[in-house]
This record gives sequence, structure tokens and C-alpha cells, in this order.
Amino acid sequence: MIPLAGWHRVTWERADVRYAVSQFALSLRAELGYLYFWSRAFSTRLYSKATSMPVEFWNAALSQVDPTTPKVQKSQDTAVGIAFGYTFDWQTRRAPAP
Repeated sequence: MIPLAGWHRVTWERADVRYAVSQFALSLRAELGYLYFWSRAFSTRLYSKATSMPVEFWNAALSQVDPTTPKVQKSQDTAVGIAFGYTFDWQTRRAPAP
């Protein structure tokens, strides 16, 4: 679990009127994954991330678009993916002293 501080902003246009809703919110990100090293340099990561989003933010935006829209009960952003990595070894190797 990772605590996050975020600034959320949504803007849209309707009938030549520009709308915007923004909010600062504290949330949590849950991450679960598996990291496999093929060698010292190459790796593969399988992961899933879920971040909670502020429900009040989405309800405020939706009520401006259409006040009859049902209220959001829970909101989260979820990502699942695979990443390939290469680790550079920046350490310089010196020849042994004679």
C-alpha cells in the first residue's frame, strides 16, 4: 500500500461553455506484482495497480453535466501490465594495481 497525494482535474465543453472541476485528495495505491531477473541486467515485471479516486470529485463533475445522473459510490483506477527492464551498470571497472 502506497499513500498518494493527488490533484485531479476534469474539463469539458458543452454548448460553447467550458466547465472544470478540480480537487486535491489523499488516496491509496495497492500494488501487487512479480519481478523476474533473466540475468544481472534483464528483467520482466508483471503487475497490477489499483488507486482509489475521490468519489466527491466525480459526483461534482457529473452533477454539472446532468443533475439527474446517479451518484458514484466507488471510484478507482486499475492498471495491469507487463514491463521489460534493463539495468545499466555505471560502475567503472579498474584494472588491478600491478
